[in-house]
Amino acid sequence: MNLASKFGKMKALGWMLDRPLLLVAALGALIVAGWAWHGYNKVAPAPVGMSTPATVAAEVARTPTVAVALKAPVAVYAGGAKTKQKLKLPDAVVQAKTKEVLASSTIKADDHPSTVTTVLDTQTGQSETYVRRDPLPWIAFATSGEAGGYIGILNGQSAARVQVVQDFLQIKAARVSAIISADQVIGSSDTAANAQQFNTFAGVGVRYKW
Repeated sequence: MNLASKFGKMKALGWMLDRPLLLVAALGALIVAGWAWHGYNKVAPAPVGMSTPATVAAEVARTPTVAVALKAPVAVYAGGAKTKQKLKLPDAVVQAKTKEVLASSTIKADDHPSTVTTVLDTQTGQSETYVRRDPLPWIAFATSGEAGGYIGILNGQSAARVQVVQDFLQIKAARVSAIISADQVIGSSDTAANAQQFNTFAGVGVRYKW
């Protein structure tokens, strides 16, 4: 790279650093574009009440499987098709007489991902299922949002608030979000006075979830 090219890049960088708002706007546009692309390509969650194949844990995704000899019959849940129907397994699984329920677990959902591992004792044929609560990601796109309405007190008067929050980034337990809210005083009998006390707020910030 010649000296003129280096000088040109340094000059361009200096020009942007001299304009912090432009730099912030460019960074924000890049994050929004990445977030939109992530949301567009995100796999939709399974419908409520439907069983779908689980994603293989990263720790064993590339580990080959091997055949093991069992010294005792494998213990499975009784009931056959009836048990599989209660668990809302796919019809093909319910109808398959060669497929039995080895383990089924309920996990309380939260923001942490979880890894479920079932271990089979080849000596006894018994299985045990373990749940590992995994750490939050250091950084990841977030597409969750929320909207709500509230009644409360604003500057000593009864008021109503409508608020919408849209998350963009997750940094551990923190969320980078956009927010818009509207407040309306409703405590006065003077309609004109109430109309003058309508306030809106829109902005971007960080909140911490617990």
